[in-house]
Amino acid sequence: MEKACMTKSEALNLLSAQINDLYGYEGEIPRINYCPCGIFSYLFYKEWKKRFEEKLWFCFTITKDLEECDHIFLLFEDGIVFDGGNGTHSFSDYDGFFVVIMKRFDLDLLDRMAYGLDRTFPRFCPAFDIKLTKKKIQETLEFLKAGEP
Repeated sequence: MEKACMTKSEALNLLSAQINDLYGYEGEIPRINYCPCGIFSYLFYKEWKKRFEEKLWFCFTITKDLEECDHIFLLFEDGIVFDGGNGTHSFSDYDGFFVVIMKRFDLDLLDRMAYGLDRTFPRFCPAFDIKLTKKKIQETLEFLKAGEP
């Protein structure tokens, strides 16, 4: 990527497109959002915290019957909602769920909600590669950081 002026939302959506190019879709749902959404969010969170002061929080979508965590995404301090498959989007996308925002980081809770942060995804995201995903995140965030005033 050459240095250019890009908004945070544009950079996040570019990252999402790159991730979807890597892992594809299961039907209409990005594979990264099927299972590795928790791992993606955690990798992104760690890399973001190394480079930027802006806060971001993990959000969990919980089914209305309270039986399961359906998805994990991130909420930025400025209100941007982001995940690896959909890029930036809206809270209204989760109208059929309870959304819980983790305001204080808790790795054990994140691990439980992600059904394990150290696992593979043979059914819905068999090609998931943590090192490659981390590299894509790092490249995007370095690009975004380089464009800061």
